[in-house]
Amino acid sequence: MKIPLVLIATITFAGLIMLVGVSYYVGLMEFTVTTPMKTFTFQFVMPEIFWIILSAASGIAILYISFRFDPTLSWQIIAVMLGGGEMILGYFLYEQLILGVAAVIEIPINLGQVMIGSAISMPIARSIRTRLKANVN
Repeated sequence: MKIPLVLIATITFAGLIMLVGVSYYVGLMEFTVTTPMKTFTFQFVMPEIFWIILSAASGIAILYISFRFDPTLSWQIIAVMLGGGEMILGYFLYEQLILGVAAVIEIPINLGQVMIGSAISMPIARSIRTRLKANVN
């Protein structure tokens, strides 16, 4: 049985969102906005169900877009994951070997950065690519 690449990419992407979110970003959160006049701090509780729903929604969206509109989406996801892995490795090696700090602590934060960055950048890149193709023709 041959497993489609899009299914592997979807499970990996959605699984990482859920794993990192549930493992590290659950509980009391604090969000601070600083202006020249005042600092505002907001506290809220981030439940586990948020990450489960978010990962399921992203997985469904990836599968839907891949099968309905863009079969190359799985390759884009894999490329973004590899780029994010390279970024995390670079941060880790720099902080561990050059700065001498405990770089392992920042890996979950960097994973979150990759997930959020890819979720934002992929639709933007797709719309830019569509506009560029329309202007060329």
